[in-house]
Amino acid sequence: MKLECISLKGSGKSNEDAYVIQQVKHVYAVIDGITSLIPYESPAGQTGGAIAAELVKKQLEAMPEDAALHDYLGTINEALQEQMRHSGIDLEKKEALWGAACAVVHVGDAHIEYAQLGDCMIFAVYDDDMVRP
Repeated sequence: MKLECISLKGSGKSNEDAYVIQQVKHVYAVIDGITSLIPYESPAGQTGGAIAAELVKKQLEAMPEDAALHDYLGTINEALQEQMRHSGIDLEKKEALWGAACAVVHVGDAHIEYAQLGDCMIFAVYDDDMVRP
């Protein structure tokens, strides 16, 4: 299997993208952090979107092999809410919330689980070069 990863920083101050390549656990993901409409910057200079993308990355890298992807993404969402709460974000103000869109694939012995959240997409390229979303 050929695996290639390219990440290019956009025009923003910081890179709010992340990716996961866990070949041992067979977990692969691209993550696009989403900055809140109300600006936030951590003491280290990270935007909320960058913090969210990094949190999702770390959580996916630590995903237990027997975890169901759908359930685990719910756990990650709860961890993100806790991080925002810890950072003083008012969770009642939707315009203050951070987020992350992601596309995640978990390859099992007899199945493939995947999730597409937000505007990230997954495409399958078959041996005959057919491409399907």
